[in-house]
Amino acid sequence: MKIETKAVHVGHHIEPGTRDVTPAIHLSTTFQKSADGSLPGGYIYSRANNPNRAALEDALASLEEGTAAIAFSSGNAATASVFQAL
Repeated sequence: MKIETKAVHVGHHIEPGTRDVTPAIHLSTTFQKSADGSLPGGYIYSRANNPNRAALEDALASLEEGTAAIAFSSGNAATASVFQAL
């Protein structure tokens, strides 16, 4: 698959309930838990992880032919993460 095709299609998944082909923008800051305390959607707080960030990370990993990618809110956050890892 060409890089142009990957850039358009990777990270976009058709929503099962609504059949949306364009990903929605998820603005919520928290996500609902089940009665047993589990997270059925896999997300707990928007700053930590959300569906939009996951789609971006999937697309970047595919475009760079890597296994994973991490998106940061700023260059400062990325730099701080690297220094903390060292």
